[in-house]
Amino acid sequence: MQVSGNESSKKRSAIKFVKLISALILAILIPLISFVVYETHSHVGEIKQLLSIGSDNGKQILGFKGQQRYLLAFQNSAEARGTGGLIGAYAIVRIDHGRISIEQSGSNIDLINRQVLPLSMPADFVKLYGNDPAMWLNSNLSPHFPNAALIWMKLWQMQGGKKLDGVMAIDPTVVSYILRTVGPIQSADGDLVTADNVVKLTLSDMYVKYETNNLERKKALVDLLTKVFAKVQASSAVQKLQIMKALLEPYKENRILFYSTNTKTQAAVAKTQLGGVLSRTAPNEYRAVVENVDGNKMDYYLDREIKIQDLSCSPDRITELTFSAKNTFSGKGSLPNYVWGRLDIDKPEGDGGSHRIKILVYGPSGSTVAFATDGTGDDLPGGVYNERGRPVFVTNVVIEPNEIARVKIAFITYDSDYPEVVTQPLVLGTKVQIGKVCK
Repeated sequence: MQVSGNESSKKRSAIKFVKLISALILAILIPLISFVVYETHSHVGEIKQLLSIGSDNGKQILGFKGQQRYLLAFQNSAEARGTGGLIGAYAIVRIDHGRISIEQSGSNIDLINRQVLPLSMPADFVKLYGNDPAMWLNSNLSPHFPNAALIWMKLWQMQGGKKLDGVMAIDPTVVSYILRTVGPIQSADGDLVTADNVVKLTLSDMYVKYETNNLERKKALVDLLTKVFAKVQASSAVQKLQIMKALLEPYKENRILFYSTNTKTQAAVAKTQLGGVLSRTAPNEYRAVVENVDGNKMDYYLDREIKIQDLSCSPDRITELTFSAKNTFSGKGSLPNYVWGRLDIDKPEGDGGSHRIKILVYGPSGSTVAFATDGTGDDLPGGVYNERGRPVFVTNVVIEPNEIARVKIAFITYDSDYPEVVTQPLVLGTKVQIGKVCK
């Protein structure tokens, strides 16, 4: 087929226009990308991880292939659960061609608990957690985030909620990074909420301020989150880029988690820290997970440290993980009883301040537990379970104010890889030390 001179001219003009637009886009994007990479050189690994999700899956997540609806879970890291903290507030977020809006928001008081698990779970999960995750407040006991996501979505559906396409989870520390970029907001009662005080405000001060009205505290929390979201929405394109850069740090700390019901997208997400996956396979990954047993908010004061060293290299490689948890609480002050008191069955008499936690120490896939001792070298009471092909030693400890509890779990491993550690995101970070390891 021949093309007329006029049509050929139009075609050449169209090609020139496309090239011009492409050049303009590159002229804008390359400096921005260079700026981000230069400014975040310490996060090159995280950037590569996120890029591995791929543009096609990114379009799926952002609603360019059809509107997406997600449950946004706000985890209260003052009361520890496997993926971080219990769900304190939530929002139903709709994303349509990159445009984000909130359909509904509320606190955990809106969420309906069940007596039995809302869906079939693996036998090892049931043996370890029973039906406790049928309650919203215990639904994320497992550190494997897809477990929490599946339970949350099913619980939401059972209470009449519309179909969801996935789940996102963040905590107050994530909000602090956002405020560092967009600036402070004003709370419903006039307080200035900043990057420096939002964690303390939401996880400590609010319990004092609303001691006699917990419902108002929950409303204030939802209001605060709504205002943060509105400020992000109103931010400029440059600010949004800065927010994304700022969020690389909490992403690295496992504070931003995501699950998609789209099989292809979830497979890509699961290979990154965004997926919050308890891996079934190598690398030689260890975890020490804390669960709040006494129902208070004392994990706000919990300082943790993990030390790993190889005790022997042959014929079997024995690797020891030492987990230390310090209760930094120094006195009740003006804090209400439900912050520092003990609500567990065998709670002690008196003012409390002690903290009972369940510790779950995970070895790598294919390993076995060799021995478990406490800080004095005595045998540690507890038992060995299994989750996703991983051995997990479970024990309970009580930590008095300003005291430290230590557990030492040794694993026989058959993996020569350098040991890696995945940390649980609570208020205070976890210090990690890798000692002598087999070459």
